Amino acid sequence: MNSCGIIITAAGFGRRYQAAGGKGVKLEQPLASGEPLFAAVLRHAVASGLPVQVVTRPDYRGIQALCTQANVSWCAIDSRGMGDTIAEGVRRCLNWQGWLIQPGDMPGVPVAAYQQVTQALTQRLTARMVWQQLPGHPVGFAAPLRDSLLQLAGDSGAKALLREHPPLLISSTDRGVVDDIDLPLNTTGKP
Repeated sequence: MNSCGIIITAAGFGRRYQAAGGKGVKLEQPLASGEPLFAAVLRHAVASGLPVQVVTRPDYRGIQALCTQANVSWCAIDSRGMGDTIAEGVRRCLNWQGWLIQPGDMPGVPVAAYQQVTQALTQRLTARMVWQQLPGHPVGFAAPLRDSLLQLAGDSGAKALLREHPPLLISSTDRGVVDDIDLPLNTTGKP
């Protein structure tokens, strides 16, 4: 039996980042350590030991290069939104027994979160991390939801699926499960 795996969504336009004066691709901006934002997300996902699939845009060459350096499978699509991105990731990994959806702009998600969500999918069709009752990531979907995930399109994402199949909520003491980076980082690597 094949395992669950992680789909990292890296095909967004970064509109809030651009509107706030950000330059270039949001996911390539450096953190305080100097490491690109996306590289930290990728490093944590790979460290989980689960297979990883990245879905990015055709013109995000830096993201593609980071995936190649990390020996991580990637594909490029002209995504219209999260629904398109998730569906393409699932399409590339039909043999997985579950899919953990991880946005590419959340560098603080701890490695343990991936294992916790994977384990929770043995009990429920969906699972997600929470911090102080705030919904976080990764969000997991078990194999019986494959066809529903493949039908996602546009910018709707999987919110309707989560309403239909309420997730097992996994409480985290690490706020990295809810912190995304939507704004340009200053010289300290903070928004």
